[in-house]
Amino acid sequence: MHRVITIFWTLQILVLGLSSTAFAQQRVALVIGNSAYKHAVPLKNPENDAQEITKKLKGLGFDVVTGINLKHRQFARAISTFKRKLAFADVALFFYAGHGLQINGSNYLMPVDAQLDDETSLDFEAVQLNTILRLMERRPRINLVFLDACRDNPIASNLSRSLGTRSASVGRGLAPVESGVGTLIAYATQPGNVALDGDATNSPLTRSLVKHIATPNLDIALMMRRVRQDVIGETGGRQIPWQHSSLTTPFMFNKQAPVKAAVAQIPANTVVPGPSLARPPSHAMEIAFWQSATAQNSKGAYQAYIEKFPNGNFTPLAKLKLGQFLGVAALDSKQKPPQPTVRAFEPMPLAEPPETNDKRWSGESVQSL
Repeated sequence: MHRVITIFWTLQILVLGLSSTAFAQQRVALVIGNSAYKHAVPLKNPENDAQEITKKLKGLGFDVVTGINLKHRQFARAISTFKRKLAFADVALFFYAGHGLQINGSNYLMPVDAQLDDETSLDFEAVQLNTILRLMERRPRINLVFLDACRDNPIASNLSRSLGTRSASVGRGLAPVESGVGTLIAYATQPGNVALDGDATNSPLTRSLVKHIATPNLDIALMMRRVRQDVIGETGGRQIPWQHSSLTTPFMFNKQAPVKAAVAQIPANTVVPGPSLARPPSHAMEIAFWQSATAQNSKGAYQAYIEKFPNGNFTPLAKLKLGQFLGVAALDSKQKPPQPTVRAFEPMPLAEPPETNDKRWSGESVQSL
């Protein structure tokens, strides 16, 4: 009994294992959400966005480095930790929610303590996006970048005023980035536009990502189209997610293998308990049995079918076939085969002696015969 129970649970584990998400890849992620800005308008949702994305990515097999409300030094430390994990990664992901700005076509991400009084402070108070991209693209892999950082940024206006005649170099929103081979960069909205922080607990972009990212066997190209449709609908067309992709292979966050039936070899001396485990023969089994019987076309084959399936779909035909082998029209369990008719014995009349001159038929010679 113990052996049967062990085999049963082994089968269950095998089936569940085959149906679960297959994480053959080494996946790492850096997720940053900055809300509590000291010198800029605080943002309500980036902290929530980072926490939701972190939860989803961990469930999808990612080793996640998460940073919430990071100052510049903490931001740099998180990037350093991410860099070490990239060494063996097949898939690398970077998600950033918070303030960002573009200067002379380069994008900068803002820690919560960034003040940016002048252009020289960018190198000491902000994080250049290209720094993270270069780390991710050092070796061939799938690189995914999600930037929910196109909020309206008053620090950009202050910096623009400090630059004087060069204020045109401070662009609105983020600048487009040409990614390397194998990299996808997704923006919350089109380049040069401003994204919404959102009235709910998450931004429109993050809310849609969380909705679709764990869909089984959904390729990222189709996923981003669904995200774009969601955000356009939610914002009334004011925000249109944009992306630049140079991916060369399909990628699915939640790739699942098809479920296969596990087959276990049960020893011949194993006692299978109880009739509760017994199941009636399936329709497929009956068809296979019938096809075998018709192929053999023998009395024994049809008898075996009738015994196995007394109420089967082909039982009447099997009885008819069996009846032909037995020499009767049909075989029915309630009808006996017809018995041959036996007539009563009738003595045959004695033959009249023929008229002849032969003495053997005369009265005196009969006794001598």
